[in-house]
Amino acid sequence: MKHCSFHDHIIHSSVGMLLMVVGLLAVSAVWANPLHHNLHVKLDPEQARISVTDHIQLPVDTSNSLDFSLHSSLTVTTQDAVLKILEKSEHDQLQHYRLTNLPTNREVTLNYQGVITADKVQDQFGMPEYVLSKDDVYLDSASAWFPQFKTHAWLTFNLQVEAPSGWEMISQGKRETRNGVFRFVMPHPQDEIYLLGGLFTRYQQMQDDIELVVYLREADAKLAQNYLQATAHYIRFYSDLIGPYPYGKFAVVENRWQTGYGMPSFTLLGSRVIRLPFILHTSLPHEIVHNWLGNGVYVDYVDGNWSEGLTAYLSDHLDSEQRAQDAAYRRKALERYANFAAQGRDFPLSRFRSRHSDASQAVGYSKSLMLFHMLRQQSGDVAFKQRIKQLWQTYQFQPASYRDVIRTLFEGETQAYEAFVAQWLHR
Repeated sequence: MKHCSFHDHIIHSSVGMLLMVVGLLAVSAVWANPLHHNLHVKLDPEQARISVTDHIQLPVDTSNSLDFSLHSSLTVTTQDAVLKILEKSEHDQLQHYRLTNLPTNREVTLNYQGVITADKVQDQFGMPEYVLSKDDVYLDSASAWFPQFKTHAWLTFNLQVEAPSGWEMISQGKRETRNGVFRFVMPHPQDEIYLLGGLFTRYQQMQDDIELVVYLREADAKLAQNYLQATAHYIRFYSDLIGPYPYGKFAVVENRWQTGYGMPSFTLLGSRVIRLPFILHTSLPHEIVHNWLGNGVYVDYVDGNWSEGLTAYLSDHLDSEQRAQDAAYRRKALERYANFAAQGRDFPLSRFRSRHSDASQAVGYSKSLMLFHMLRQQSGDVAFKQRIKQLWQTYQFQPASYRDVIRTLFEGETQAYEAFVAQWLHR
């Protein structure tokens, strides 16, 4: 999942317990059986062309008919099932397909290739929705570069990439290279497969078995070292606070658009952004924490998005607390909420999904972090820290709703918990 870190520092310049248990068991069953992609990718950026062989292992209980989608410019074939072309989406450039007569072992190989170009620009940073050009590549599910099965949203993958000489490639998880081929292995359930690449200078160091990496468009050993040292510090700190770091690497990747995105095991920071000195102590720890909260414990959006508020509380607010400035930070957060969520622009936390305006930011970050501050005051520091660890231990690589998170952190009986949720989450 992709998260945005530019919340304070840049955008402004940025039924009952039974039903809950049954629902959790149903979700867990889905997560216990994600489909698996084994992809071999060849890139021809000069021609904006991609060729893919995708060996897909579907869950054994998959029905004998299955629909998926790919970018409409891609041509797909298979020898393992009957492939039927369905309708094409008019607005999102998707071509829909149906597989029938699936083999009994539920293993299907799709071969597809074509040109991927984008003319749609994301509103926030001016970055194209996806990129495949002679300069770089950025592909995620918006580009539909890999098959998307609506009935199987969660996946694991092995990814091999052949790219132009001199290019570096980035995806989730730790990478290996052999004979110019990049390989990534992701055993944890994901909802995306990211594919990034370009001409980077790569800096790397190990911290225990975690690979720390910086990718810069222009060589800058001092800048890279600053990020490597800060990353090492924050991963140690949050591993003690929350639990062992969940991925095999964390990478800081420079982007020519001025983004502030966090994905599982890496962050994508704009070329000007990455050189702002305060980013090392604001956006960087925020994105590192997201690897536990948002990209480690996933967000079940049924009650809204809790991850931005809790991540802000454990990064930005905690940093201010360590500098004895936490009261001032909270006051500023409340002022922001009063300014931007006033005049009828306030809404319940259960309706927050992502930041798209000053008002939504004031609710989803500022108002939300105050909720977590109340939970901490209620339980005390020692119990709150223990429950943060418990949240990670219980829900790692599984979805958690806002109610789940509050229940884990809440001090009190069920009746008091329900009253708290009714007041602070739904009103």
